[in-house]
Amino acid sequence: MVEAPTPVPTVAATPSATVESTAQSVEATPTASTDANAAANSTSSTPTPTPTATPSTEAYTAPVVGKVTVTVTGLNIRSKASTDGAKVGTASQGKTYDVYSSTQAGGYTWYQIGEGKWIADNGQWVTYKAN
Repeated sequence: MVEAPTPVPTVAATPSATVESTAQSVEATPTASTDANAAANSTSSTPTPTPTATPSTEAYTAPVVGKVTVTVTGLNIRSKASTDGAKVGTASQGKTYDVYSSTQAGGYTWYQIGEGKWIADNGQWVTYKAN
């Protein structure tokens, strides 16, 4: 009796991905797509530091209705007209800020000094002068 030959399995070649490096221009202020591309193209084993928030230097475009001058140290700047708003900065004593709107809430007068930037007054923390 003649034995049938043992079949030999065939392995199909799997194509491999080719990664090409491209030169990128990095702007001073990274965008989400720049960050994603930088992370995808990174070959460094050194971790990239996480950027910290910095105050915006862009002008708020709403009409200015007045000015407020801070008379105390350490006055919180909040993200909304409420003590529940996140603290987004500290207003400096003696500094004058443009006011874009005001409202009454929680026993305070709140002054909007920028987009998402509010300071409270209890009647003694700031002086306000309408335009």
